[in-house]
Amino acid sequence: MSEERRIAKRVDLQPGSIVVLDRISEASLGTIANISSTGFMLVTDRFIDTDSVFQLNLGCGNFDISIDIGAICLWTTEASSSGSFWSGFHIIDISDSSQADLDIVVEKTSV
Repeated sequence: MSEERRIAKRVDLQPGSIVVLDRISEASLGTIANISSTGFMLVTDRFIDTDSVFQLNLGCGNFDISIDIGAICLWTTEASSSGSFWSGFHIIDISDSSQADLDIVVEKTSV
């Protein structure tokens, strides 16, 4: 039986409420299914390799906030929907002001 290792509060999001863009390629990676102050689970249409590092922008439309982060993919698994994947990310770089914005999103968001 696996142990729950999360320390940070995690909240589920409305589908599509936070869109994730790769800041280098400017391509959409997908949307966030759940998020915490230290990481998130991405719903995407592509397989993302474990240990891949990205510079990302989280577009939080409900809050009119845009958050830039650096994140590493910890795992990817195929979702039940054909052609969809879930990928777990850990935030490895975030400015103090972006962290404050992210904390607001986590605190005030849930389904």
